[in-house]
Amino acid sequence: MAEVSTIDRYQGDENDIVIVSLVRSNSDGKLGFLGSDDGKNRMCVAQSRARRGLYFLGNAACLRTATHWRTLLDLLEERGGCLGSHFPQRCPRHLDVHNDAQEAEDLCTTQSAVCKRACEQRFGCGQEGHTCGRPCHPEDEEDGHEADSHAASKCPYTITKAFSCLESPKHMFPGIRCSRDTSAEPCPYQEDNLQCSRNSSHKLVRKCGQSVESVVKNCKLACDTVLSCDHRCPRPCSETCVERAACEELADFECPRFPQRHRRFRCPCNSSPSQVAESCKVRCSQRLPCGHYCPKLCCEPCVSDGQCQKTCKKVLGCGHTCLLRCSEACQCTELKRVPCKRGGVHTVEGLCFEEDGFIAARCTARCSQELPCGHRCPRPCSAETCIDRAACEELADFECPRFPHHRKLRLPCNSDQSQVDKAVCEELIEFDCPRFPERHRKLRLPCRFSNPFYVAESCKARCLLKLACGHFCAKLCCEPCTRHGECQACAKRLPLPKARPALAKARPPAAPSTSTASSSTGPRDNNNTNNNISNNIIINNNNTVQLRPATGKAAGKGQHQDRGKGGGKGGGSHKRKHDGRKGDFSGRKRHRH
Repeated sequence: MAEVSTIDRYQGDENDIVIVSLVRSNSDGKLGFLGSDDGKNRMCVAQSRARRGLYFLGNAACLRTATHWRTLLDLLEERGGCLGSHFPQRCPRHLDVHNDAQEAEDLCTTQSAVCKRACEQRFGCGQEGHTCGRPCHPEDEEDGHEADSHAASKCPYTITKAFSCLESPKHMFPGIRCSRDTSAEPCPYQEDNLQCSRNSSHKLVRKCGQSVESVVKNCKLACDTVLSCDHRCPRPCSETCVERAACEELADFECPRFPQRHRRFRCPCNSSPSQVAESCKVRCSQRLPCGHYCPKLCCEPCVSDGQCQKTCKKVLGCGHTCLLRCSEACQCTELKRVPCKRGGVHTVEGLCFEEDGFIAARCTARCSQELPCGHRCPRPCSAETCIDRAACEELADFECPRFPHHRKLRLPCNSDQSQVDKAVCEELIEFDCPRFPERHRKLRLPCRFSNPFYVAESCKARCLLKLACGHFCAKLCCEPCTRHGECQACAKRLPLPKARPALAKARPPAAPSTSTASSSTGPRDNNNTNNNISNNIIINNNNTVQLRPATGKAAGKGQHQDRGKGGGKGGGSHKRKHDGRKGDFSGRKRHRH
C-alpha cells in the first residue's frame, strides 16, 4: 500500500520503492532548506530508505546550485540512464513493454494499465496451451492481499482424462476439468441394453470391471412368473420361483365361523385355516345360552356359561326389572321408602327385597321426641330410648345468681346450681367507692367483680384521707396511704393516723346453696335471689349497687373529716382552699423545711 510521509517522519523505515519529491523548482536557483547542511543530511536519509528502487522528482538545473545535490546529479549522470525527463513504467512479465509517464496524468496505478497485453502465464498443470487469458496482473502481494498465483491456481481448461479403471485399455472421458484429480475416482463407464437370459424384457447394465456373462446370469430384477395362486413370483429373476406354500402375498379370506356375517379380511396367501380364523378381528356373533351375544372378538374363545357380564333385564316377581349382571343371581335393586318405627314421622329408604322392619330400624334422622325440659332428644330415631333431662346439653337461659335483673346466662340445660353460681356474668353495674361513696364517682364493673375487695382495688381516684400532719394523702384510693414521715408537703414527724379499715382480700362470696337456678323454661323466685346477695352489698332503688360502709373509729373519723362536720383541724373539706401545691388541701400555711 502506498504511503505518503516527510523524510523526518520516515527516518528508520524502509520500503521496496521510494519516490522523493524535492518540491523546489524556480529560475533563480533558490533551494532554501534543501541547499543547507540540514538538507544534505535529509538527502542522505532519503537515499537509504529504498530496497529495490529510488526515484527523485525535481528540477535538476535548480538543484545544481547546491554542492551536495550537484555531486549526486554528476554521479547519476556518469552511470548513464539515471537522469531523464520521463518516469519509467515497465511490465515485470513482458519486459519489452515500455509506457513511461511524462505528465502526472500518464502515471498508471495497476500493472494491467501499464501493460495492455494478456497475462499468458502457464498454469500449474504444465499442459501446453493452458495459459492465463486475463489482462497482465502481478503474482505477488497486491494491496495487502495475495494475488493469484498461476502455479497454485486451478486450471480452468477441460481435457480428456481417465479414471481409476479396472479394464484395459482404460476408458477415456472428454470434458473433464484439467485441475480435477481422477486417479482415485471410480470409473463411471456403463454398458446398456444387455438382455436377461430368462426374460428378454429385462434390460441390464454392465459397469466397468464386470463381465457380460455374470451380468446376464445374475439378473436382480423381479421375476414375472405367475404362480398357481395368481400371484407373481417375489424372488429375483436369477433365482428359482417359489411355490404356492411359500407365497406371502396378501389375499382375501372369508371368516371360517361366520362367513355370511363377517366381512372379508386380508392374510398371507400361505396362511393355514387356523391362522385365518385367528385373523378375524370382528365382534363374535355367537349367541350364549342366556340369550346375549358373546362380547369377545371372533378370534378369541367365547365366554363360558354363567360368565356373561351384561345386564340381566329379567322381570321379577315384584314387577321390577333385574339390573344385576347376567352371571349373578337375580335380585331386585329398586329402592322403596317405609315409615320409621316411631310413628312414621320419618321415612327410610331401602331395597325392594328388604323387610320393612329392617329398613325402619336404620333410621338415622334425629328423634322428634320432646323431653320434660322442652328440648328435642338429640339421639337418632333408631335408638332404643331417649335421653334423660340430666343428660340434656342443649343451651338454656338462666338468671344471674347475684342480680336477677341482668340478662340471662346461656348454659347447658343439665347445669346444677353450683355451675350456675360459677358462671361468669359480664353485665356492667355501678358500684360506690367503699371509702368515699359521696365524693368519688361511681365504678362500672362486671357483675363478677361484686366482691368488696375487687371494688376497692378498682377505684383510681385521688385519696381524700387526712393525715396527722393536716395534709391529704397524695396516693390513689386503691393504694396504701402515705406512711409516717413520707408526706410530700411537710417534714413534721407526727404519729401515724389510725389505719383505715382493712378489706379482706378474698374471692367473691359464692351464692348460698339454698338458691336454685331457673332456666328460661320456668320462673325464678326473686325473693330468694335477693336474699342471696352478700351482706356487704346494698341495692338502691335506682338499680345501682353500693357497698356497706365499714364500721370502726378509724373509718368513722376518716369519713367525718372528709365530710367536714366537726372533725380535725382546718375546718370542713367543702370549704378548703388549695394552697397551690399538689396534694395539699389543708388550708394552713406550709411548714418550712
